[in-house]
Amino acid sequence: MSVIPLIASTLGPTYNLPNAANLDDGIQVSVGTGVAALRAGPLPSVRLTGSYTKDRLTAQMSSTTYFGQNTEGFDIVGLRYQVISTEKFRLAPFVMAVEHRGPSDLDYRVTGRMGLAYEKGKGRLRLDGSIGLVGVQSFPYVTEQQFSFMTPLDTLLASETGLSLQLNENHWVRMGLMGPLPSLSHVWRKEKLAIKTTGGTMGTQHYLQVDVYPLR
Repeated sequence: MSVIPLIASTLGPTYNLPNAANLDDGIQVSVGTGVAALRAGPLPSVRLTGSYTKDRLTAQMSSTTYFGQNTEGFDIVGLRYQVISTEKFRLAPFVMAVEHRGPSDLDYRVTGRMGLAYEKGKGRLRLDGSIGLVGVQSFPYVTEQQFSFMTPLDTLLASETGLSLQLNENHWVRMGLMGPLPSLSHVWRKEKLAIKTTGGTMGTQHYLQVDVYPLR
């Protein structure tokens, strides 16, 4: 059995934020669907992602749309660069921007963040984190102020952390936090295909997402 986690060579550990994992060079895409179960009712979703890695540099994007009485969505672009990449530890500063498309102009929001991603461990067990350090935001249809700094708490709430374990050559799991929301991910890889299932729950907020990745 390979002792190199699938997380390090195919998908990366995080859901939205750039990460510090060693990723294969080239293009990676996925298409997925899911549901967000909120107090007001379930919202089905469609999610598209793409990334390009060259050596230590990775650019990524994702677009998620939720369908309900009102359509809502998030578009994310990010960039990370590994400044440290050893067998046991990896570190990568990142920048990212998020566009929130709400049901009305008053809900439209753009945010930007800078932070640090790390991954620690080797073999089948890895600890990872992507932590926002500085954030700015803009509500262009609400205020004339172009950008304002986010509070440290708001910036940190978007961070992701987790612990990943490779079960065997075709399966790995990750327990973590997506902001304050506890989450559990499972990846099943079979030949030229990987299926990643991610779920989370906290109070009246629940979500489930299934993404399919064609592999080279």
